[in-house]
Amino acid sequence: GGGGAGGDVLAALEKLGVSDAGELSGFERKMAAANKAATAEEKRLMEQEAAEAKDLLKGMADAKGGVVSVAGGQVVDMLTTGEELSAAAAEYEAQRAKAQEQLANPGSVGVGSTFKRQKAALKQKLKKEETKIELGAAENDIVRGRLQEATEQMRKQKEYNVKLGSEIEALTRLEEADSTRKADLDALKRLVMLNESLRGQEQAFKGSCKSQRTKLTAELAELQEAGTDPQDARLTEIEAMHAKVQSKYQRLRQMLAQKNQAVAEARRLIDDIPTRTELIQYERRFVELYAQVTRKLEEVRKYYDMYNILEQKRDYLDKEVKLLNSISDNFDTAMRGRQANKDQFLEEFEKIIAGVSQQQKNQEQAFLLRASKVETLNNDYQDLVEQERSYFTAVKDFQDECNRNELLEGRLKELEKQ
Repeated sequence: GGGGAGGDVLAALEKLGVSDAGELSGFERKMAAANKAATAEEKRLMEQEAAEAKDLLKGMADAKGGVVSVAGGQVVDMLTTGEELSAAAAEYEAQRAKAQEQLANPGSVGVGSTFKRQKAALKQKLKKEETKIELGAAENDIVRGRLQEATEQMRKQKEYNVKLGSEIEALTRLEEADSTRKADLDALKRLVMLNESLRGQEQAFKGSCKSQRTKLTAELAELQEAGTDPQDARLTEIEAMHAKVQSKYQRLRQMLAQKNQAVAEARRLIDDIPTRTELIQYERRFVELYAQVTRKLEEVRKYYDMYNILEQKRDYLDKEVKLLNSISDNFDTAMRGRQANKDQFLEEFEKIIAGVSQQQKNQEQAFLLRASKVETLNNDYQDLVEQERSYFTAVKDFQDECNRNELLEGRLKELEKQ
């Protein structure tokens, strides 16, 4: 690749002819000399590196060579550099042909200044190519050092392979001598092979990482050298714009998160407020609970009233028994005594009868008062039952109207959407 680039440059210089030797002789001689020297040196280095790489690849194929990718990658980079030199030479030849045409046309305006600008551009490009050649030479030195390291590693690997072969022969003899440990030896062989395979993969991975690091370092150096390119300024401006848009996007995301939190809080507050249906269900449950408590209370009152009535009845029966016992005890005594005792007994008996009659009248009056009170309360209860029926009827009508209102609102929204 490098030899071809030098030949292209020399051919381009020969095609210009002798007529321009007085005007461009110094620049052409410098460029021709530099390209000849670079071409010869690069060709020699490429042949040497190719031979060494070929020997190294052949030797490391037996030792599971893990560093071949490094040398191969550097050779590919050198070939790429040679192709770039060929492209530069072709571009130089085209620009020189264009300059010859402009010089041949005496009516052209500003031919000298145009040629000077093209000459300056070509000089700058030549400097860049020389820099690349220097970098290629440095990379060649690095590759040569790595090749030496790889050769030393290959030698060590061969020694290790010889040692490993002797150990394998010893294990084989041991296996033939003792067949009971064959399973253990097979497992040991598999583990050793796995270890060797993993070690080779590790070395190959390290070599690949080193080659990628070298390539990325070279690209970074080129980008730093071309930092004044207008395209870099454009990229810097785009990156600044992207950072600005990214910061705005982050602010908008924060605002959106705050809005979402506010919406979630409002939704929780709305969920805490019972709806109309829930209120109706709560009302029904409370009414059922109130009815249950009322029934329980009435039942307890009945038990209390029954207890009080039976207790009062027992008291009257006790009094009646005591009175009958007193009459029975005093009757024989009064009848055997004098007439005065008989009269006194009769008077006391009449007083007892009068007291019982009075007590009976009082109880009858109390019964009549209680009966009238019960009748009044029964009338009030009937009025309340009627009011309750009216209330439930009104609630049912209200619920029907609410459902009808919701249905009409839904139809109205559909009509508005249409």
